[in-house]
Amino acid sequence: MMESTCNKSGKIHVLIFPAGAENRMDIYDSLRRNRDLQVYGASSKIDHAKSIYPADRYYIGKLNIAEEDFLENFNSLIKRFSIDLIIPTHDTVAVALTRLADQIQAGIVCSPYETARIAENKRLTAEALTHADYYPRFYDSPEEVEEYPIFLKPFIGAGSRNTFVVKDSAELEGILELNRDMLICEYLPGDEYTVGCFTNREGHLLFAGASTRERILAGRAYHSQLAGNQEKFQAIADDLNKRFVFRGAWFFQVKEDRKGQLKLMEFSVRQIGEMALYRQLGVNFAALSVYDSMGQDVEILCNNLDLRLDLRFTNYYSFPHQYERVYLDGDAFIRGDGQMDSETIQFAYQALGRGQKIVLIVPGGEPVSQWLGRYPIHPDLFCQAIDSFSENQWISQIQQEQSIFVSPSLKRRKLVKEQRGIPVFDLDGMECLICSADDQRRDL
Repeated sequence: MMESTCNKSGKIHVLIFPAGAENRMDIYDSLRRNRDLQVYGASSKIDHAKSIYPADRYYIGKLNIAEEDFLENFNSLIKRFSIDLIIPTHDTVAVALTRLADQIQAGIVCSPYETARIAENKRLTAEALTHADYYPRFYDSPEEVEEYPIFLKPFIGAGSRNTFVVKDSAELEGILELNRDMLICEYLPGDEYTVGCFTNREGHLLFAGASTRERILAGRAYHSQLAGNQEKFQAIADDLNKRFVFRGAWFFQVKEDRKGQLKLMEFSVRQIGEMALYRQLGVNFAALSVYDSMGQDVEILCNNLDLRLDLRFTNYYSFPHQYERVYLDGDAFIRGDGQMDSETIQFAYQALGRGQKIVLIVPGGEPVSQWLGRYPIHPDLFCQAIDSFSENQWISQIQQEQSIFVSPSLKRRKLVKEQRGIPVFDLDGMECLICSADDQRRDL
């Protein structure tokens, strides 16, 4: 990792590459609101990042690390965005970028090449940790296997792809006939954990925090919480940090063997989505890595709270309809239990921040001043307020050009749709309005 200096804009320009997939989204979330940074993304093919990044800070092009013109294209992109630092988000990419570090015209926020190379390759990892008591037993050939089931994983791979729990020798031989580049390992039946770590530029391990891996699907944990007995994870982290040269964020995963002892499954020089759990407790691995790469001393403040993480998929929408005026039914601000609806308030302030005008439609024929006096909603949020004493009157005041109407009332939505012909949304329909609020220029 080379030292970098601040961009001429006064902000550090950081490129996340490649920019798609969940762990990369978490890195973006870690940095996008940092006032010292300006974050960019790039990929070699269209992915989910296209719906996340502002259009002028995202690039899709010929950036396949296996192609001969990669270095030329990548340096061209660095120049185009005035990139200071690059965060590699995939093991193979980390190996490629650190190998080319002297030729890449920006700093690489990553551990050095030799560490990245060993971390990527499970065979090299096994050879480097043969005598570590926390590394599971592995076998050089099928003939050495004494007990089944065993676990089979490719030398290079991630996300549990092409891994097998093998029950007998016949099954093992059949799999190896198709692919000999597989590591034959002791089977670990117990609980899994991820340990997010940070090592500074002086080689000091400043943080190691373990979390559970529960409800695992395709290698991704859909529930995580803080692990107990952190000391046993810390011991493994300390030993790995002595054996390898790390810098910035890294992680390792362990699983309990038949006796309940922790055994290493893998370590990596990149970040993983589950590290978001500790980010919410104050350990922003991506930001710490960026500042450390700039030669700054960093300090970690971690809250001691029983936080838990449940992963869910979020819908993102392309919303090309341009509107300048939002007519908001006052009932949209109040939930059925009488409490304020936070999503409506979020949408209203987002619209206001984009320069759109918000018109309040006061429901039930109540005077505007009386309605506003009952709720903690500032009157300046609205450019106009209309009471609904007369149905024909309030509907006639709705402008038809570049307007939308939001209401939980089917009757009111139907009247506006029929009489004014503008798009109408129920509260559940605001999902696309909120998620597309940051940048309506995106086109999925």
